Amino acid sequence: MKCKFHPAVDAVAKCANCTTPLCGICANFTEKATLCDGCVESAAADEFVSSQNRRSEEFEQLKIEQQAKADALEERFTKEQAKSAKQEKLYIFTILGSFIFISVRLYFSLGSASVLTAEEILAEELYRDQLESCMLVFWEIAELLQNGEVPDDNLSCAEAGAPNLVVRVGDDIIVTHPRPELLGYSEIIVSKNNPVPELIE
Repeated sequence: MKCKFHPAVDAVAKCANCTTPLCGICANFTEKATLCDGCVESAAADEFVSSQNRRSEEFEQLKIEQQAKADALEERFTKEQAKSAKQEKLYIFTILGSFIFISVRLYFSLGSASVLTAEEILAEELYRDQLESCMLVFWEIAELLQNGEVPDDNLSCAEAGAPNLVVRVGDDIIVTHPRPELLGYSEIIVSKNNPVPELIE
């Protein structure tokens, strides 16, 4: 049997792919098989196409994973924005409600503003400022509780003269004003499970 490409030379092997007789010069001995030049080029082309396809598939998979991560982050950001907006509205409603309550109480208990003394006006303004400052403290506590933190003793209302009372009930953390009667209430409270400060008469 002679080499197909060198008819005067005996073949030493056949191409494992196309069975072409090959001499020692034409034969390409690889780890897996003996191939002719044409089949070597064809195998290299096939391997190149396969590697490009693998890279393309890996790239597409990476794009899908990155998009999933981006969607998850966007969803989380949207939820946090909605939560923040809701808390801000609740805070505004609480302060507004407190102001209306104080105004109504002032009107019915003391009469119209024209007959109030300077001391009475100052006392009412002081009360309103203390209540507003205390509510700001309790809103800050609500934010800490939502973040899984426990407020320290320094975060308390100025008029109380004592730290807030912190109680754990299961997975809930409840924070109450130590002397709510100073602000005219029986209880001022906020908790992790109900992060909206409450004024209870």
